Amino acid sequence: MIFQILAIIISPRTGDTAPDFTAETTTGPINFHHWIGDSRAFFFSHPADYTRVCTTEMSRTVQIAKEFATRNIKPIVLPTNTMAEHVNWIEDVNGSQGTDSRYPIVADADLKIAKLYEMIDSIERETTTVRSVFIIDQDKKSVSP
Repeated sequence: MIFQILAIIISPRTGDTAPDFTAETTTGPINFHHWIGDSRAFFFSHPADYTRVCTTEMSRTVQIAKEFATRNIKPIVLPTNTMAEHVNWIEDVNGSQGTDSRYPIVADADLKIAKLYEMIDSIERETTTVRSVFIIDQDKKSVSP
């Protein structure tokens, strides 16, 4: 496996059509299903920008970008922060980790997408996302990671 993350998969379940959404990202606005196109998506969440583990995962995803590309997989990440926080964080990650992040980070400060994908951890505070990973295939179906 190219990337290992502890994950709790809640929704969508394997075989479900992944919920579509439109969002602002660090690479510009996207419609999720259109953005996937005929590729697959590696859609993962973080509790927040600037946390140590999240910074490591972000930089590692950049480091293995060619591996994702050879498998026709597009990474995309959703922390529940603002676009301004994402932009500053990516500058920090790139500077401290020697990377050049080019994959989209979704702005979701209002938690709409996190709630759509049932990523919110009800045990913790409302803005904490569960460590979620979704693999979405070219038919927009969720598959097991």
